[in-house]
Amino acid sequence: MIAAYLAATGQLIWAAVTFVVGELLKLVLVERLFELTKNKLMKIPTFAWAYRHYAQAKAWVRQTEASKAFRSLSKSVRDHIRDLRSAAFRHGA
Repeated sequence: MIAAYLAATGQLIWAAVTFVVGELLKLVLVERLFELTKNKLMKIPTFAWAYRHYAQAKAWVRQTEASKAFRSLSKSVRDHIRDLRSAAFRHGA
């Protein structure tokens, strides 16, 4: 809601930053809440059924060539950034 207000008042960069930070916080909090309540949630048959199907779909996606290529590219980028930072630190930049 704050991001929408900022966008409506023409502060588009701050709106985008607020939106991204809010979404990241939401994901972290929801994931943590899920981990805390997972055992109880799995006792609900419909939830357990849906979660099993979600886990199977997620496993299938992770086995696709596109997913493997994306993970490889992501690792290469992270390694490259780490190397750049390391080189900058060594050279006192």
